[in-house]
Amino acid sequence: PAVKWRNARMPGGPFPPPTDEEIALIDEGLKKTQDIKALRSVMGSMPEIVNLSRDEVAAIFVPVLGITGEHDPERSNLEKMIDVPSDYTLTIIAGADHEGAFMDPQFIDSITNFLKQ
Repeated sequence: PAVKWRNARMPGGPFPPPTDEEIALIDEGLKKTQDIKALRSVMGSMPEIVNLSRDEVAAIFVPVLGITGEHDPERSNLEKMIDVPSDYTLTIIAGADHEGAFMDPQFIDSITNFLKQ
């Protein structure tokens, strides 16, 4: 399951370890709403992405979109990037956590508006 795989690859990461019941619910939801092969690719490169230095992030010269929930434990990581890449847009979805942000209509709206620019 995706969540157990993520926790094994990123022990002590920003997320508290979920219970087996929570893992089953999350994985079932992911199977219904996500492209699992694409998600596995993203999760596989996550340790490399989260460990980029400030200089490596500053060297990004394409527009970057960050989307996070108001209550997402990853929010502070995205906020640290404000003004680091030259063209960074951050959307914070009110009331959402990490898992719930992508279910909010503002998630898709943010991506659509970003790609139109």
